[in-house]
Amino acid sequence: MKKFIGFVTVLALSSPALAAQVGPLPVTALRGTGLTSGCAKFQVGGAGPWYAMSDGQQGFEQNYALLLSAATTGQQITFTLSGTTLCGDKGVAAVMIGVEH
Repeated sequence: MKKFIGFVTVLALSSPALAAQVGPLPVTALRGTGLTSGCAKFQVGGAGPWYAMSDGQQGFEQNYALLLSAATTGQQITFTLSGTTLCGDKGVAAVMIGVEH
């Protein structure tokens, strides 16, 4: 039994956290990949933390387009955290514009 508990503990500590959704919130700052070593970064709401997406991840172009649209139109976004750290910030797996009903 001890071996099984140890395996579960190692698995839990080495796996990324379960994805969490954030939002809906407005995009208040957006940085392209040029300044951040292959990551686009953004902030939502007030002076909160930065979130990042790698330019090599699946769906990057579509997610960045949604961020850019939300930043310029004032629409709110909801996004899913990947459970990893990208370029020193919380990683984002997916972005949705608007408010889900």
